[in-house]
Amino acid sequence: MLPLLVSLATASVLTVQQSFLNGAASVPLGAQRVVMLSVTLTASCGGDVPVASFTLMHSGPGDPADIARVYALEAGQRISRSATPDTRDGHATIRLTSFIVPSCGKRTLLVAADMRADATAGGEHRLSIRQWKDVAVGLNATVEIPLPSAPVTVI
Repeated sequence: MLPLLVSLATASVLTVQQSFLNGAASVPLGAQRVVMLSVTLTASCGGDVPVASFTLMHSGPGDPADIARVYALEAGQRISRSATPDTRDGHATIRLTSFIVPSCGKRTLLVAADMRADATAGGEHRLSIRQWKDVAVGLNATVEIPLPSAPVTVI
């Protein structure tokens, strides 16, 4: 009889740390590339972690329809297509192409928004990744999201 061989693959952990701007910011109607959120993705040493997408949730009393589009930037370069927040529940999924966080490494993304020219004045908007299942990663990885700092309010 042959012995049973068991493969114990080490799963990688992707830690998603969110940082918000401090205080409230006022932006003009139609403003472009308004940075709403910084997301630092850190992979454990269990292997590279591919990240396919992440879903943002809108909160605050402002209307999600005031935001024309959101997208991800890395080192000042846009690395995703834009997504439009859903007008009913405010979620928007940013899809990344060939985005990998290297084993034992980290990458930082900025989430930016373009505001509509006809946005309601005085609206307040916040974007955040709320739970681990809002980050789509490879099969051999799990996601951890520590509690974020205080969110930014964009008026």
